[in-house]
Amino acid sequence: MRLTENVMTKLLFIVALLFVSSAASAATLAIKCPAVVGLTATKQFDITKGKYTCFGSVSNAKKAGYSDANAKRKWRAVTTFSGAVDQTTDSFTISGSPWRVSWVYPGSSNFAVVVYDAVNNEYQKLLVNTIGATTAKTNYYGAGRYYLDISAGSDWTVTVEEYR
Repeated sequence: MRLTENVMTKLLFIVALLFVSSAASAATLAIKCPAVVGLTATKQFDITKGKYTCFGSVSNAKKAGYSDANAKRKWRAVTTFSGAVDQTTDSFTISGSPWRVSWVYPGSSNFAVVVYDAVNNEYQKLLVNTIGATTAKTNYYGAGRYYLDISAGSDWTVTVEEYR
Protein backbone atom coordinates (compact mmCIF):
# COMPACT_ATOMS: atom_id res chain seq x y z
CA MET A 1 0.00 0.00 0.00
CA ARG A 2 1.39 3.39 -0.97
CA LEU A 3 0.59 6.42 1.22
CA THR A 4 0.54 9.92 -0.14
CA GLU A 5 2.81 12.55 1.40
CA ASN A 6 -0.24 14.30 2.89
CA VAL A 7 -1.39 11.12 4.65
CA MET A 8 2.15 10.45 5.94
CA THR A 9 2.34 14.00 7.29
CA LYS A 10 -0.98 13.58 9.10
CA LEU A 11 0.09 10.24 10.57
CA LEU A 12 3.40 11.72 11.68
CA PHE A 13 1.59 14.62 13.35
CA ILE A 14 -0.84 12.32 15.21
CA VAL A 15 1.90 10.00 16.45
CA ALA A 16 4.13 12.93 17.48
CA LEU A 17 1.19 14.57 19.25
CA LEU A 18 0.80 11.46 21.41
CA PHE A 19 4.46 11.68 22.43
CA VAL A 20 4.33 15.43 23.10
CA SER A 21 1.08 15.40 25.09
CA SER A 22 2.64 13.27 27.81
CA ALA A 23 5.25 15.96 28.49
CA ALA A 24 3.29 19.13 27.83
CA SER A 25 4.52 20.83 30.99
CA ALA A 26 7.91 21.60 29.39
CA ALA A 27 8.11 24.84 27.46
CA THR A 28 9.97 23.39 24.47
CA LEU A 29 10.47 19.73 23.71
CA ALA A 30 12.55 17.93 21.15
CA ILE A 31 11.63 14.36 20.38
CA LYS A 32 12.48 11.84 17.74
CA CYS A 33 9.49 11.43 15.50
CA PRO A 34 8.73 7.73 15.19
CA ALA A 35 9.34 5.88 11.98
CA VAL A 36 6.24 6.24 9.84
CA VAL A 37 6.53 4.47 6.50
CA GLY A 38 10.31 4.79 6.68
CA LEU A 39 10.26 8.50 7.60
CA THR A 40 12.04 9.72 10.73
CA ALA A 41 12.38 13.30 11.83
CA THR A 42 13.09 15.55 14.76
CA LYS A 43 10.06 17.43 15.97
CA GLN A 44 9.91 20.44 18.27
CA PHE A 45 6.86 21.64 20.20
CA ASP A 46 7.05 25.29 21.26
CA ILE A 47 4.31 25.99 23.79
CA THR A 48 4.95 29.76 23.61
CA LYS A 49 3.76 29.72 20.01
CA GLY A 50 1.54 26.63 20.25
CA LYS A 51 3.07 25.19 17.07
CA TYR A 52 4.92 22.09 15.97
CA THR A 53 7.98 22.27 13.79
CA CYS A 54 9.34 19.23 12.01
CA PHE A 55 12.91 19.59 10.78
CA GLY A 56 13.07 16.34 8.79
CA SER A 57 16.35 15.22 10.34
CA VAL A 58 18.64 15.84 13.29
CA SER A 59 21.17 17.63 11.05
CA ASN A 60 18.43 19.99 9.76
CA ALA A 61 17.38 20.72 13.35
CA LYS A 62 20.98 21.63 14.22
CA LYS A 63 21.25 23.83 11.11
CA ALA A 64 18.09 25.64 12.28
CA GLY A 65 19.83 26.36 15.59
CA TYR A 66 17.83 23.90 17.67
CA SER A 67 19.59 22.07 20.47
CA ASP A 68 18.66 20.19 23.61
CA ALA A 69 19.45 23.40 25.52
CA ASN A 70 16.19 24.79 24.09
CA ALA A 71 14.30 22.40 26.36
CA LYS A 72 15.68 24.28 29.37
CA ARG A 73 14.53 27.71 28.24
CA LYS A 74 12.17 29.70 30.44
CA TRP A 75 10.99 33.28 30.97
CA ARG A 76 13.77 35.34 32.57
CA ALA A 77 13.54 38.96 33.70
CA VAL A 78 15.54 41.44 31.62
CA THR A 79 14.58 44.57 33.54
CA THR A 80 11.81 46.14 35.59
CA PHE A 81 10.71 49.77 35.49
CA SER A 82 8.40 51.60 37.88
CA GLY A 83 7.14 55.12 38.23
CA ALA A 84 4.21 57.36 39.07
CA VAL A 85 3.78 59.41 35.89
CA ASP A 86 4.84 59.47 32.23
CA GLN A 87 8.31 58.08 31.58
CA THR A 88 10.62 57.04 28.76
CA THR A 89 12.63 54.08 30.05
CA ASP A 90 16.30 53.34 29.66
CA SER A 91 17.03 51.09 26.69
CA PHE A 92 17.39 47.35 27.12
CA THR A 93 18.75 44.58 24.90
CA ILE A 94 16.84 41.50 23.79
CA SER A 95 19.10 38.73 22.49
CA GLY A 96 16.42 36.45 21.07
CA SER A 97 12.73 35.79 20.59
CA PRO A 98 10.17 35.82 22.00
CA TRP A 99 10.08 38.40 24.75
CA ARG A 100 7.22 39.87 26.71
CA VAL A 101 6.16 42.90 28.66
CA SER A 102 3.95 42.65 31.73
CA TRP A 103 2.46 45.51 33.69
CA VAL A 104 0.59 46.40 36.84
CA TYR A 105 -1.35 49.66 36.89
CA PRO A 106 -3.82 50.17 39.76
CA GLY A 107 -4.76 53.71 38.68
CA SER A 108 -8.02 55.07 37.31
CA SER A 109 -6.69 57.25 34.48
CA ASN A 110 -5.06 56.47 31.12
CA PHE A 111 -2.23 53.92 30.92
CA ALA A 112 -0.26 53.26 27.72
CA VAL A 113 2.97 51.42 26.85
CA VAL A 114 4.68 51.84 23.47
CA VAL A 115 7.77 49.93 22.24
CA TYR A 116 10.47 51.82 20.32
CA ASP A 117 13.57 50.60 18.51
CA ALA A 118 16.38 52.27 20.49
CA VAL A 119 18.90 52.15 17.64
CA ASN A 120 16.76 53.98 15.07
CA ASN A 121 14.41 55.69 17.54
CA GLU A 122 11.47 54.21 15.59
CA TYR A 123 7.98 53.35 16.79
CA GLN A 124 7.43 49.56 16.89
CA LYS A 125 4.14 48.76 18.63
CA LEU A 126 1.48 50.01 21.01
CA LEU A 127 1.25 47.29 23.68
CA VAL A 128 -1.56 48.71 25.81
CA ASN A 129 -3.72 51.84 25.87
CA THR A 130 -6.51 51.71 28.41
CA ILE A 131 -8.30 53.73 31.05
CA GLY A 132 -8.43 52.28 34.54
CA ALA A 133 -6.64 49.56 36.45
CA THR A 134 -4.97 46.84 34.40
CA THR A 135 -2.65 43.89 34.95
CA ALA A 136 -1.62 41.90 31.90
CA LYS A 137 1.22 40.78 29.66
CA THR A 138 1.84 40.55 25.95
CA ASN A 139 4.46 38.81 23.80
CA TYR A 140 6.71 40.57 21.33
CA TYR A 141 9.21 39.11 18.86
CA GLY A 142 12.62 40.17 17.61
CA ALA A 143 16.13 40.63 18.95
CA GLY A 144 17.40 44.18 19.30
CA ARG A 145 17.75 47.20 21.51
CA TYR A 146 14.45 48.74 22.66
CA TYR A 147 12.97 51.27 25.06
CA LEU A 148 9.44 51.85 26.30
CA ASP A 149 7.42 55.06 26.39
CA ILE A 150 4.96 54.83 29.27
CA SER A 151 2.05 57.21 29.83
CA ALA A 152 0.34 56.97 33.21
CA GLY A 153 -1.57 59.02 35.74
CA SER A 154 -0.40 57.16 38.84
CA ASP A 155 1.93 54.39 40.08
CA TRP A 156 2.82 51.58 37.69
CA THR A 157 5.32 48.72 37.28
CA VAL A 158 6.44 47.24 33.95
CA THR A 159 8.63 44.13 33.61
CA VAL A 160 10.42 42.94 30.45
CA GLU A 161 11.18 39.21 30.20
CA GLU A 162 12.94 37.14 27.57
CA TYR A 163 12.37 33.47 26.80
CA ARG A 164 15.87 31.98 27.01
